[in-house]
Amino acid sequence: MGTFRDVDIDPISSLIFSPDPLLRYQYARLYEAKTGQYKPEALGKLMLAVLEDGIACFQTYFFKPSRKNEKLFREAEEWIASDSDDPFSFSDICENLGIDPGWLRHQLFDWKERQTRRAAEYGKGVAVQRNKPSIKSCRSPKYGS
Repeated sequence: MGTFRDVDIDPISSLIFSPDPLLRYQYARLYEAKTGQYKPEALGKLMLAVLEDGIACFQTYFFKPSRKNEKLFREAEEWIASDSDDPFSFSDICENLGIDPGWLRHQLFDWKERQTRRAAEYGKGVAVQRNKPSIKSCRSPKYGS
């Protein structure tokens, strides 16, 4: 007859009453603005520091082979490549700092390509395999497929 049972309320209430991760940030910003504690330049400095660290990890660990460095490079590369609008995502930070995220992303990946070509041209003994091998490249021709 169109009445809710206890089973129906649980999924609905979990959606309605789930915490919003941005709500605390928005409330703190509003409260600090009213009390005079909000300092937008502090947030800008933090965003700039996050952007600088991401770019530094991307460029510094590109040619330094170790598990930790590879992991830091991969995380930085994924962060730069992501097109998310989450707080402190690459796109969000760039837009808040007045930088075109597409342009900066393009410049960083162009830098990566130039470094790879330069290493190959000069034979620096640096083996850079940054792309994960595909299944096809791992298969032996004598086994088919």
